[in-house]
Amino acid sequence: MKDFPTDISVNAASCALRRGDVPRALELLEQGQAILWTQIARFRTPSMIFALVTRAQRRWSRNLGTSVPPWIDRDGLLKGLVDDWNGVVEELRTFDGFSRFLLPPLFSELQEAACEGLVIVLIASRFSCDVIIVLHKQPPVHIQLEITLEQLSQLAETHQGNISLRRPHYRVFVDVLGELWRKCISPVVAELEKIITKRSRIWWCPTALFTAFPLHAAAEYREGEILLLRRYISSYTEATPRPSRHLYYRHHFPSPSTFEFTR
Repeated sequence: MKDFPTDISVNAASCALRRGDVPRALELLEQGQAILWTQIARFRTPSMIFALVTRAQRRWSRNLGTSVPPWIDRDGLLKGLVDDWNGVVEELRTFDGFSRFLLPPLFSELQEAACEGLVIVLIASRFSCDVIIVLHKQPPVHIQLEITLEQLSQLAETHQGNISLRRPHYRVFVDVLGELWRKCISPVVAELEKIITKRSRIWWCPTALFTAFPLHAAAEYREGEILLLRRYISSYTEATPRPSRHLYYRHHFPSPSTFEFTR
């Protein structure tokens, strides 16, 4: 789909999965998604970080905004500014708990996010579509899905086109969620039944095309079918799992007791 640009981190994670290195796949996915503000949001003492980063930014802005005479070595000036920024980053890493500031977290750090419920990461790349179930104290579980990127793209286009209508077609909605269940979610639930009990909280972490779907609503909407909504309590996380984000959601969004699907 045109609205879903290719993400190099997704392809890198897929490559690691094909090599059998599931922890590395998660690290690569996080590395590609990591940006400054999400890194800062993780820290316990943001005022100290902002003070140091702001100091560096002001020095950059002051130097870059100054008129530079033609006889001044501009490349040398730029190198000095880069060195200045790197010096601030290194200074931050000397503080207790900040040794990996602006570095991608290790798998052991990502795994801590599952202490509030296992995390289900869905990856859609041009090589394969996969699921990684992140457990707190156990090795991650890898599931290769029987759906291609092209098939998933077509399903996403159908779904997006339908919900963009003034009055979406219920039958199309059900067909999309049924196909999503058969090809993507059903294999995940089969693994979950071996690991956790019903009504446990689970965290969906979709990437790429998977962000187009309401994963928690996937099901075969037939008489007597037990919906995923009633099997587990679903929550979402917008990026690769981190402990601080899960604690925030737990505090602000307590577990609902029931869910209802309406037409």
